Amino acid sequence: MKVLLISHGSTGDIFPLIRFGVALVEKRHTVTFATARLFKEDIQQAGLDYFEVPPEWERNRYADFMQALNRITHPLFQLIKIYKGALPFLEELLTKLDSIIPSHDVVVSSYMYPHYRGLARKHGKPFLVFYFCNNFIPSAEFPPEPLPCLIGFPKVVKQAWNLFGWWVSSKTMNFLQQFILGKTLAKCGVPLSKDWLYEPADLSLVSVSESLMGNREFMNDSFKLTGYLRWQAPVNNEIENLLKDFTNGEKVPVLNFGSVVFDNSRQMLDRFISNWPIGKKIIIQSGWVGFSQDTVSSNILLLEKVISHDQLFSFASCVIHHGGAGTTASVLHNGIPHVVVPHIADQHFFASEVKRLGVGLSLSKNDWPETLRRAVYKVEKCDVFNSNALRIQVKLRDEDGAKRAVNNLERLVHRE
Repeated sequence: MKVLLISHGSTGDIFPLIRFGVALVEKRHTVTFATARLFKEDIQQAGLDYFEVPPEWERNRYADFMQALNRITHPLFQLIKIYKGALPFLEELLTKLDSIIPSHDVVVSSYMYPHYRGLARKHGKPFLVFYFCNNFIPSAEFPPEPLPCLIGFPKVVKQAWNLFGWWVSSKTMNFLQQFILGKTLAKCGVPLSKDWLYEPADLSLVSVSESLMGNREFMNDSFKLTGYLRWQAPVNNEIENLLKDFTNGEKVPVLNFGSVVFDNSRQMLDRFISNWPIGKKIIIQSGWVGFSQDTVSSNILLLEKVISHDQLFSFASCVIHHGGAGTTASVLHNGIPHVVVPHIADQHFFASEVKRLGVGLSLSKNDWPETLRRAVYKVEKCDVFNSNALRIQVKLRDEDGAKRAVNNLERLVHRE
């Protein structure tokens, strides 16, 4: 079977599909991964075929776009920003994919791109979509963000409110697709994907842990939880030795905001340093935020090179992160408490899940430099956070999200 993978965004959008692609190759399927050149090396290192599509952005351009998204607080306007940002290269993107889809048996995409369902159906190919967070899936149990939950209301009233919210969201998605992308889609012969929110694909796989976060009832059987899909870059021996020398056998806090970018990063880092306890060690992964420091204090190790979560977190007493789907999964798999500083989109959901699971705390993105020291002290010293984190780590060892995802895809294609 020949599988075409399509994804865009940051490492949190790309790495889960790399893991899926590797699992497919292990089952003797052929995989092509279509994405921007920023991730070409990662894809080829994993042994997958790479197919380049726009945009031809460098990492700094991605960081600027993420910074602009971070300034937008409402998810609807974030989505509008994403769709409008794609318009300059959308025709070229669809044309290139149009040329390669006929030679593949199935098309797989990450979520929020309804035009790929239309493109797959144009060629009569089965279509699968990956979700990295289950709060984007319509449910009678929960309303779409940012609508409030009707706490204290009768169940029938809450369900009616939730379903109405999803119905409005679906109609809004239809309108945005037509209004922003419609002309380009029509020019490329790609049909609109109506009611995409309810039926995004022939099969929708949700790469979160069923045992931990399977507390939402989906509206149809096309949505299936698989467990996390985690891909780790090879161990960097140079940085491994640096980390060992810095920690000297001690577990220390690790700060990693991944692909989140915000304004005044230098000022934010200065605020953090001025409030961090003198002599207490911490590792900071610069990430896309671009933290930099002319003179690094002896108790602060600033890493500008990207390394795998598992390598970095093996030195962590706790992890301060943004609540991204991939980072949250990695911290859970490593059995470490969290301090989450959510910024946009599903990061707020994962922050709430971390608190629900009893494995950490959440801080405001506005004043975290001043409140972090106290939160770190609390999670490091709290036996409940640490014991819950270790218990969840053991539970996750029994899950194989990649294998379950491949099995679901094979059943879909055989059924087709």
